[in-house]
Amino acid sequence: PGPIAIAMLEDIGWKVNYNVGIEITISTSAINIFPNPVKDELAISGNAKTIDAIEIFEMEGRKLFDQTTPHFPIDITALPSGILFCKLKISDQVLTLKFVKQ
Repeated sequence: PGPIAIAMLEDIGWKVNYNVGIEITISTSAINIFPNPVKDELAISGNAKTIDAIEIFEMEGRKLFDQTTPHFPIDITALPSGILFCKLKISDQVLTLKFVKQ
């Protein structure tokens, strides 16, 4: 599934695990993006030190940004405006959050 389908499942508390199917995921309230909408810098609330990697996708699924061991805030001024998805790798789990880039 693409990042949009994953985000929809994760919005209701599910995680797509490509190896074994669907299972309950970490709480999305533990980590959030702010501000939302974002203009220049993307920040994460919660324990950002536990994030191993970040990827940002547009609605069509095209990857716009990726970084291992990210340092926040992340400058996203070069990214296009619109609805984007931020995929965070945290240990062996993945959390996808939706945000708006102005």
